Amino acid sequence: MVHVRLTETVRILRHVEIIFKSKII
Repeated sequence: MVHVRLTETVRILRHVEIIFKSKII
């Protein structure tokens, strides 16, 4: 269960990073 949560957090972080890069560019 903890592993699944970690994976979800990483996925959200990746999405946020992509959005951030898109806003900067």
